[in-house]
Amino acid sequence: MNEKELSLKIRDYLNRSSLDYKFRFINSFCDLVDEKNRIYIEVKPDHFAHAQILHAIAQQGIKNAIYIGVADSTEAKLYSPISFDKILSFVKSFDPELVFSPSQADKPELNALAEKLLGKPKKTIKFDFTTSQYLYITKDNMQEIREITDKYRVHLDLLVNWLDGVGETASLKINSNGWLVNVDKADMFMNEPPQEKAKKELTEFHTSGFRRPKYTPIKPQDIMWFESLRVRHNDLADVLHEVDRLLTRSKRRAGGVFWTEAEIGDNLADEILKLTNPDYVVEPCVGGGSLIKKIVPKVRGTMNDISVPHVENCKRIYDGHNWKFTTLDIVRNNTEELIKAWEVPSEKPLLLYTNPPFGTASTNRLASKRNELMDGTVSRAQKITVPSALLKYGKGDLFLPIVGRLIEIAKVQKTCYLAFFSPFGLFCGRKRYVDLFNAVAKDFAFLKGYVFAGYNFHDINKTLPIALSVWKYSPNVHTKHTNLIFEFIDRNGKNKNLHFKEMPLLKDYWSYDKRDKGVLKNEITAPPSERFNSPSPKIIHLNPSQGGSEMIPENVKKRIGITNLPDELVYGLWGCAVGLGAFRTSLSNPLFPIYFRDAYIHMPDFTNKKTLEILAYVTLEVLLKNYAEDWIGFFGTNRVFRFGNERLTNGIKYLLDLCKDAPTYEGNTIGDAFKLIEQSKVDVTKLRKSLKDEVSKRLIAIGYWDYIPIPAAKDERQTGLKDN
Repeated sequence: MNEKELSLKIRDYLNRSSLDYKFRFINSFCDLVDEKNRIYIEVKPDHFAHAQILHAIAQQGIKNAIYIGVADSTEAKLYSPISFDKILSFVKSFDPELVFSPSQADKPELNALAEKLLGKPKKTIKFDFTTSQYLYITKDNMQEIREITDKYRVHLDLLVNWLDGVGETASLKINSNGWLVNVDKADMFMNEPPQEKAKKELTEFHTSGFRRPKYTPIKPQDIMWFESLRVRHNDLADVLHEVDRLLTRSKRRAGGVFWTEAEIGDNLADEILKLTNPDYVVEPCVGGGSLIKKIVPKVRGTMNDISVPHVENCKRIYDGHNWKFTTLDIVRNNTEELIKAWEVPSEKPLLLYTNPPFGTASTNRLASKRNELMDGTVSRAQKITVPSALLKYGKGDLFLPIVGRLIEIAKVQKTCYLAFFSPFGLFCGRKRYVDLFNAVAKDFAFLKGYVFAGYNFHDINKTLPIALSVWKYSPNVHTKHTNLIFEFIDRNGKNKNLHFKEMPLLKDYWSYDKRDKGVLKNEITAPPSERFNSPSPKIIHLNPSQGGSEMIPENVKKRIGITNLPDELVYGLWGCAVGLGAFRTSLSNPLFPIYFRDAYIHMPDFTNKKTLEILAYVTLEVLLKNYAEDWIGFFGTNRVFRFGNERLTNGIKYLLDLCKDAPTYEGNTIGDAFKLIEQSKVDVTKLRKSLKDEVSKRLIAIGYWDYIPIPAAKDERQTGLKDN
């Protein structure tokens, strides 16, 4: 067994030995890495390469390792790392410039010294590899499996489902035509869904009289490999979940979608059960079932989904458990029908737990590509029909009537818990969600909240904040918005508690789109920036018809009265300071934390000097990328500065003079940068980077991200208004 084969075998063994291990084979500076737990292992078939792993740690500059490990074919030794300086000193004793390749450090004498330096291992893991003539498909070896199946155009999801139930018998054979056959069941693998397999088009029949499978015939060199393939039924959920990652969006939609990453469902299961202690669980939008995988063995329940393929997959995965499976439309079926069909026991604690599909009013079932057909119709042209009884929970997003139905079920069941995923915007005071939020807050007590970034979910923008909230039905409890606390979990597993606070919002101080009110005065225009996710470019321009408002007193709704700074100037500049695209940051890497994406932009404390410095940095950004060249810049031979009308220009001059000593790049200040721009001598690249960096520092310093801003209750939650 060579080093790669052994590494893959050890990787699979370690990952199966503990749910916490997430080892990957990288074949780079070392063989195995678990980034989550910061473990680095060098593998050799017949000896331990202590010096090589220390050389890799030094060369890569890894200073935060939890364990440094070595492994051979019998065991792995994990060491608590000594200080990085000691590792570096040891490695430089034989490779002063750190230029050796990894294998050059693998010397018996160096390994002996390195082992002595590391001391006794913190953990020793003995390998008990079971020998088998079969190659079992697991979520960990999926990439390697796919390298071969792709050669023959085999759809891995169809193959895995076909293999389920084959068992540990020599029943798989490749026949003389190169097709995979289960000889015990006289069943040939066709590489197509069951509904297609039932068709009998004559054009698809082979000259031998049977229907030709839809993959390339297996070549002799791969016959033994295909005949050895197996899948354990207990691994089916994890395997299908991993297969799902490799499928196209349209194929996932047709064959069963795992919307939630399995790790999220697994990690939350114990917490959800502890909070709710249910007697019965219903998952009304089950998809691939990954959300409740760990819940199924512990409690009875029902899995439901409008998609028949989804439910059929779940039946296969969870066969043998005492669960019911239904394919009901929970929006169109009434509450009593659902409770009866799901066989929910009366007066017993019920948990309604789901990750419903999200989408706009112009999508049905699942969001899709613009030109993709669904049931013969362009999917984006399909409309959602919401029963009148559920309209009180709002419209404009797929999850609203679904959660509304769950609320109606809770009212009938009485002893009921509700746990559901949703856009985090539901809790940020957004107008389109106000009706549903009011309904939940009125009759449900808040138990727990989490926020995840969209990269944990399929087909969702990775920067979209997704919330999971857990509630107990408590009629007329009137949960206060400001009492909610959500725990944000980032990509590295670090946690941060998010609190809510009623704050002054930019949209309440500043009017947008007044061009239809006869207010236009031919003045420079600030972009519309009501929310952090407002897509308009953060630029000042000259055409109000493209969105935004002219920076004129008539568009000021509330005054803040900063000396020498016109209100319209302050509001216009602040709208350019934060939100998507501010300082030309990318949509995937904005200046604001992910969990602020759906929130309204709030006003800072403008008496704080650091806040005014942010406005000054915005001014420099406007000058660097000038979309109002005839109105903003330096004019004439005397280089007279102008920023819109005289009132605005004087305000900018005051602002820049007030903040002239704030730093920019290479020891320059705002005052220096302003003069360099005037002389066309500024280093645009360096200045632009410094503007973004300095603004980021100040937003943190002024506590701008300390609370999630929400509107005052009288302005939003009691109005029932909707977003356009």
